[in-house]
Amino acid sequence: RLYERAAADEEKGVHFLAQAFFRVGQYEKVQEIARLGLTRYPKSAALMFDVGLSYFLMQQAKEALPYFAAAIALDPRYLNAYIYRQQAWEFLGNRPAAKADVEVVKALKQSGSYTQDSFALHANMDLILVRYQLK
Repeated sequence: RLYERAAADEEKGVHFLAQAFFRVGQYEKVQEIARLGLTRYPKSAALMFDVGLSYFLMQQAKEALPYFAAAIALDPRYLNAYIYRQQAWEFLGNRPAAKADVEVVKALKQSGSYTQDSFALHANMDLILVRYQLK
């Protein structure tokens, strides 16, 4: 029911519903909602990002990468997709790929022309860093 109400608000509603489940740590539910949304909105960079981030937060960085890449392919200015893909590359030990994404993030920030979610996922950054033992 929640999904149907969110889908009635279009892609953004589905994305915000998924984001609500991020807040309570229900990452499998995020995947379920985002994947349902992708059947209706297959060109949604935000929903691709949601699936990728849910994998990342479940410590499945390798599985997250294709979703971050898809989000970037759909929206090359999707800042959070680069940020989290960089962290996934770092976790997997691919420093050259991680560095390349850092450079893209810097360029996007300098240009001021980038897509960023209104939902502040970076509030969870300490949790992410601790989970991946990067802090």
